[in-house]
Amino acid sequence: MRSTITARGQTVIAAKIRQQFHLSPSDRLEWIVDASGIHMN
Repeated sequence: MRSTITARGQTVIAAKIRQQFHLSPSDRLEWIVDASGIHMN
């Protein structure tokens, strides 16, 4: 799956992923940057 980053730095999480991980509008994501890339937690 892919998403696009807007001019304001925003992106959309695909509905399939939101449903699979039970994500809702008030949830927070943690971005982890390491030598292998960018990950979310």
